[in-house]
Amino acid sequence: MKTRLLHALMASFFILWVPFARAGFPDQEVRIVVPYPPGGANDILARTLGQELSERWGVPVVVDNRSGAAGMIATEYVAQAQPDGHTLLLPNIALIQAPHLYPNVKVDPMEALRPVAGIATTSLLMVVRSDLDVHDAGEFVEHVRAHPDDAFYGTYGAGSSAHLYGHVFSEQNDLDLIHVAFRGEAPSVNELLAGQIPMVFMSGKGALPLIEDGQVRALGVTGEKRLPQLPEVRTFQEQGFERMNYQGWFGVFGPSGMPEPVVAEISDALMAAVAEPSVVERMGKLSLIMEGTPHDQFVDRVERDSQVWGGIIDDAGLTLD
Repeated sequence: MKTRLLHALMASFFILWVPFARAGFPDQEVRIVVPYPPGGANDILARTLGQELSERWGVPVVVDNRSGAAGMIATEYVAQAQPDGHTLLLPNIALIQAPHLYPNVKVDPMEALRPVAGIATTSLLMVVRSDLDVHDAGEFVEHVRAHPDDAFYGTYGAGSSAHLYGHVFSEQNDLDLIHVAFRGEAPSVNELLAGQIPMVFMSGKGALPLIEDGQVRALGVTGEKRLPQLPEVRTFQEQGFERMNYQGWFGVFGPSGMPEPVVAEISDALMAAVAEPSVVERMGKLSLIMEGTPHDQFVDRVERDSQVWGGIIDDAGLTLD
């Protein structure tokens, strides 16, 4: 009798303990903070994944756009939130570039945040007007050497990944390319099409319709893989260029101090969400590749990429206010 009673008590304890291992998460609304205005890739990604997570968890998952200060407003907000998993941040790789670019940031994301999971990767394209007689990155190098007046490139902003890729490309080819920063991608493309600059680094989302219309030509793609939408465009690495294979990413972070069971639950939920065919299809239209990176692997990636981009920024001598 005592043995049966002991077994029953142990079984009851186990049943109660298993949910508690996830710290009762979530037991209220989950907030995904996006460090950019509505309508961009981060915002669309957050809303798409939020719907999937809400269905899994049975609680509302809302998106909170807090743009400004190169993403630091959102970063500071999440860093100061309760570390219970109910307030999360969905940035891109600019998160770990910012501390190297802005020496006076109030919050160091590497210290104040905890990486939870990677959710997508992204690449940039080197693009020229279609009437320019160059067809790959190597031919563009030769074009600039033959035409020094074309030693310019445009991007969607100073300190952006596009800016940094341009610096790396320029340096390894001894081109001394001059960077022209615009307030967004559209103005840079307008100047490209108007013939004011010979080349821009831009997103696949922005480039695809222009390529389909025959207005521009892609010479190379950054990152480790070709874009599924442009399988004929070789990566820079395939073309023999170094240090252009660093992969952009989108990820989810929480405040430092989040309990391990909560981090594991969110990571598992995100891995399931990014594998949903509807999510893969929708995000593919934005040239995002849904590649889930579990917590442990994502931590390593964030630390490595912080060192890589920090070195590139220091090498460029780039500091922004």
